[in-house]
Amino acid sequence: MNISSPQRSDMMLAFTHTVSWILGKSGVNIGIFDPQTISVINSNLNFRNHRKAIVIDGWIGFIGGINLGDEYNHDCEKFGFWRDTHLLVRGNGVTGIQNIFVKDWYYIHGEVLDVPLDKSCEDQPGLFTVIESGPDFEDSLIRDVYLKMIYSANRSIKIVTPYLIIEPELMVAIKLAVKSGVEVTLILPGKSDYVTVGFATRSYYERLLELGVNIYEYDDTFVHAKILIVDDQIASVGSVNFDPRSFHLNFEATAIFENEAVKTLVETYDDDVKKSNKIDADAWKERGIFIKLLQGIFNLFSPIF
Repeated sequence: MNISSPQRSDMMLAFTHTVSWILGKSGVNIGIFDPQTISVINSNLNFRNHRKAIVIDGWIGFIGGINLGDEYNHDCEKFGFWRDTHLLVRGNGVTGIQNIFVKDWYYIHGEVLDVPLDKSCEDQPGLFTVIESGPDFEDSLIRDVYLKMIYSANRSIKIVTPYLIIEPELMVAIKLAVKSGVEVTLILPGKSDYVTVGFATRSYYERLLELGVNIYEYDDTFVHAKILIVDDQIASVGSVNFDPRSFHLNFEATAIFENEAVKTLVETYDDDVKKSNKIDADAWKERGIFIKLLQGIFNLFSPIF
């Protein structure tokens, strides 16, 4: 078994070394992606592998928002139920997921993995691909694909994201979509994992509500899923948040697909809407001055979150 793991802080550094030692003793091959060192100048500090992917025997793949941790199994006192989305992929579509892992492994160890790869095709009409982006790309590929998807919408845009820091290009795309008669709906956490990011995320609500965007917060629950659905026909599920860090700094991966699986994803999305509280535009304007002030302050720093 080969595991590629991210590393980004001193606390995670200690945790990762402990877990790596235990897994290594069990015969698991470990690769620490871009290990950090304590120094005054560290140009790689902001670059982390945010991808979440598993490949089994080159035949079954998983990709989405789920990490390996107790909270993802709803076993965390702070969060309780944890809402996330992951895809199970079979057949030739697994190739894209495995290629990303092989590239990451080569970056870590300089070793080309000789791994099995199943080339069989599942009997499911439609299209499927996996795309990646990161600081090693000249352009923000996933962000550009998302912009293309939003601009191509004719009826609806459905988004789920735990963090919402909207770049000007995306705000313009959403604005034009709404003005073109497209229904735009966002599902966001009703409970934040980081208070500061929660304030920054909600600092964008007023502008979005003014545009006519529907905003829902999942009832007292942290939502970690990263989903984009356009016209209930094409969708993206992966590791990408709607924020500059995911679009430009992190190593990310997402699946784009247009097949019967989108129907299931839409049904799940609509079910989540029923479990969420809709933000009322008039009521939102009446929030306290102290809340407005905090949201404004954290909005100024939101690009670095």
